[in-house]
Amino acid sequence: MAELKNTELRSEERALVLFKGLVESYLSDGLPVGSKTLADRAGLGLSSATVRNIMGELEHLGLLKSPHTSAGRVPTDAGLRLFVDSLLTVKPLTTSELQQVQGELMVNSPVDELMRSATTMLAEISQLAGLVAMPRAQRKTLAHIEFIGLSQERIMAVLVTADGTVSNRMIYAEQSYSRDDLRTAGQFLAEHCVGKTLEEMRHWLAGHLQELRDQVINSMQAVTDLANQLVSEDADQEHLLLRGESNLLAETTRPGDMERLRELFAAFDERQSMLALLDSCVDARGVQVFIGSGSEFSFYEDYSLVAAPYEVAGEVLGVLGVVGPTRMAYDRVVSLVDVTARLVGAAMNR
Repeated sequence: MAELKNTELRSEERALVLFKGLVESYLSDGLPVGSKTLADRAGLGLSSATVRNIMGELEHLGLLKSPHTSAGRVPTDAGLRLFVDSLLTVKPLTTSELQQVQGELMVNSPVDELMRSATTMLAEISQLAGLVAMPRAQRKTLAHIEFIGLSQERIMAVLVTADGTVSNRMIYAEQSYSRDDLRTAGQFLAEHCVGKTLEEMRHWLAGHLQELRDQVINSMQAVTDLANQLVSEDADQEHLLLRGESNLLAETTRPGDMERLRELFAAFDERQSMLALLDSCVDARGVQVFIGSGSEFSFYEDYSLVAAPYEVAGEVLGVLGVVGPTRMAYDRVVSLVDVTARLVGAAMNR
């Protein structure tokens, strides 16, 4: 890199060049960066003393910090936030990586298998943890519904959504219903609710509940009894797939890392906290990056999540991403997550 004269850049610009170089160096090798090393790498013709003063100002702003064991500096979570939002240069996937992603995802396979492939591939390419929130039935469009009686009280609801996913749900009826009652109830709901999501179906039922209850016809009683259970919040548990958790063990190099990793694994097991974080990506477009303490979730301290929603026909069905230490290769992971989300959406659109 050709050296630039000191006067060619304003002090703010020099600070950004130095800051960007420091963060890139830290993300590359994980080591604190000293003023002499940074002065040599930046190519700005600045003395070590000048660089040291600028680094001190950046530390005062909360963008850098000095580990106790080193004279060098590393970025804080706020510093990483600034870097990702304003200074990150995203690297495209290599030819071999792109071929791997396309080979795994551009095939005709069931949705569940597609999601497992995406999760595994995210973990393999990033060498971190890959995760995929499976499509929520509440957000899927209903294509077919029927009820099958298994016993006097146990009834199986068969749901088929527009993307071809078939799911069976066990319902415990408040009373016994005949085969004709169940067939009529299924036909009634199909007539009024096919083309709606389960969430829209819930709202429709709420608006017609009293009208249906006033009817003494047994099949209409079946509609209110079965449909209310079918669209209940508890019946719609979102699934979270995880792969590559063991990759995170390789990153536990500092005191306290294992304890923080245990907290993260506990969040993986508990699921709901992780899903709550992923849900915050649903209404966003494009890749979202949550960094350490800035994620507002305590279990993410020292870890980052790079996530993106995937869509079918313009409708967000779920979120996928990569979890790793805050010192991750954001330039590669952002590209990986973005491409994967687009290809998953394309595969589900076929």
